[in-house]
Amino acid sequence: MDIKNTVGLNWTLPPEVVDKPCILIRSNEKTALCYLGLFVARPEYLSQGINRDRKKTIAKSGFEKIHWMLHGFPYPQNIWESADPAQVKRSFAFTMVQQRV
Repeated sequence: MDIKNTVGLNWTLPPEVVDKPCILIRSNEKTALCYLGLFVARPEYLSQGINRDRKKTIAKSGFEKIHWMLHGFPYPQNIWESADPAQVKRSFAFTMVQQRV
C-alpha cells in the first residue's frame, strides 16, 4: 500500500504501486478542505504518459474508481493563510528561527 498526497488535482504514482491499493490525500490550504480516498492503481485507470521516473497519474476515467471517505472535509486553516501578509514577510525576513518567533 502506498500513501500519496497532493496539493494539486492529481497524484503521481510510481510503477511499484500498480495493481496495489493506495490512500490518496488532497489538501487545499486556501480553502482549508481535504479529501481522502482509497484507490487501486490498475493499469487501465492510469494515464498513458509517464514522467522520467516512470510515474503515471490517474486518468480521467480512473477518478470515478476512487472511493472517497472524506470529500471536501474542513480542517483547521493554515495559520499563515490568515496572517497579515506584511507581518509574514517581516517574520520570514529573519534567518534564525528564534528571531522569527
